[in-house]
Amino acid sequence: MTQIFRALRRTALGPPALDAGEAEGSLSHAGQPSLLVRLDDYAVAASRRPLMVLAALVGLNLALLPVFVGAGLAVGDQALLLREGAPGTVLSFALLLAVAVAARAVFLRDGATFWQLSAAVFLVFAVNEITQAGMFLSEWLQGEFGMASAAGFNDLDSVLLVLLFAGCGLLLASRAAVLFRHPLTLLLLGIGVVIGAGSQALDSFVTPTKWEFVAEESLKLTAEPFFIAAFLVALATVLRRQDEAGAPTPG
Repeated sequence: MTQIFRALRRTALGPPALDAGEAEGSLSHAGQPSLLVRLDDYAVAASRRPLMVLAALVGLNLALLPVFVGAGLAVGDQALLLREGAPGTVLSFALLLAVAVAARAVFLRDGATFWQLSAAVFLVFAVNEITQAGMFLSEWLQGEFGMASAAGFNDLDSVLLVLLFAGCGLLLASRAAVLFRHPLTLLLLGIGVVIGAGSQALDSFVTPTKWEFVAEESLKLTAEPFFIAAFLVALATVLRRQDEAGAPTPG
């Protein structure tokens, strides 16, 4: 706990101001697409105040959710703007992409396999979110092979999602020893996982209704900023340690 509180204090205070012309955390981006370079730079900038980023994203979601629900209620479906292809899905897609970008930024500077796998996993989640590939796969399996959902699950799509999340979780857990050097990142990831698990539990086991869907999507949108902040905190820690390692020893 002491490590977490120390990390919280350092994170809230942020790193020292940069000298003119100094680019903290900059890498050699030769040969990389300009979009990836720009996204990496955004991640480095955001890592200077990761908890403020977390608060801003959670606040944004809390502000947008009543708007989405209210606009849906006006046309008779409170879940309308949270459904596939609607603004809520696009927002979730953008947040998942941001998680992948932040994880990749850590990997580029630390090199641990966990960060690389995390970037790949959240990219897969983002693609699934915007394409709804799992839903189309479940419909194809049902149509071609007559597959049905397991007992207790609402539908086959929820079974496939649980299998996807469990498989990715086990994959990441096998390389998660690096997180012992990042206690605050571990805490934020844990919060995100718990909230995300609540969202998936609603999707999988609770009788589907419009309000159930609103609650499910609200929890998902609440979880995603914690994943972003977790990797930004790790990036800030890696950059600070690199800074300290490169600092001249007082004579």
